[in-house]
Amino acid sequence: MLLKSIGLTEYEAKAYMTLIKYGVLTAEKVSRLGGIPLPRVYDTIMELRKKGLVLVGKSRPKKFKPIEAKRAIGNFIEYQESLKNNQLQEIRDKAKGIIEEIASTETSVVIAEDTMEIWSIERKSAINKMFDDIKSSAKKEILIFSGDLSWLDDAKNVIKSLTKRGIRCRILVKGPGKNQQIIKNIKEAQKCGAEVKVGYEGDLRAHIVDDKTAAIVRKNPISGKGAETGVPGNESSYKYELLVIDNPVLVRPLKENFEFWWNKVKQQ
Repeated sequence: MLLKSIGLTEYEAKAYMTLIKYGVLTAEKVSRLGGIPLPRVYDTIMELRKKGLVLVGKSRPKKFKPIEAKRAIGNFIEYQESLKNNQLQEIRDKAKGIIEEIASTETSVVIAEDTMEIWSIERKSAINKMFDDIKSSAKKEILIFSGDLSWLDDAKNVIKSLTKRGIRCRILVKGPGKNQQIIKNIKEAQKCGAEVKVGYEGDLRAHIVDDKTAAIVRKNPISGKGAETGVPGNESSYKYELLVIDNPVLVRPLKENFEFWWNKVKQQ
């Protein structure tokens, strides 16, 4: 299996391919269908999540969902770059064949969407890509709870392309005070076609797409590190986790909370 040739363990390769073949599964089903000892499944899946290949459900029992092949291998390559792997070029050379191998299995079964689940993935680079995918799926509107817009540099092109297609993008930002970097970020967002209001006082950091999907970021500072507010590229000072919610029942109150703040705060 080509996945093993680029550094995945036997259990990691088996677990990912089992999820690609069968879709959303519990640990017990990954064990049974993938031929992996049950006590090894959870640690194996956590490694796959760290490498950007799977999403992990937040409910009980936990469920696991594969990331599609092209995106997953891209995430894995970036993970290896972060480790400064001296076999990186070999991995890149094999990437096309790996994606084709996975896709031949991936397309044989329709992976059911589980709209009652909350999914989680870690690592900032993988999160950025998932945010881009989620935003790009918008048909009408994107609502964004933002703190300081320090993430904007990574999302400018996506925001511009969406607003050019007539998709409304509204962003809530905390009051910038005299912070010139946040003020600059706000102006950049407006140049991209987004509507921005300042004065948001909540802690939520989330994107809501078409009343259907919400992506919430948990951003926790790493002990002993600090980062200036609003400055792009300060990701190394934080640990990130992305929660993706596909349940409209849970997404609706998030939108209602956005509208409450949108009507309360002022236009920038």
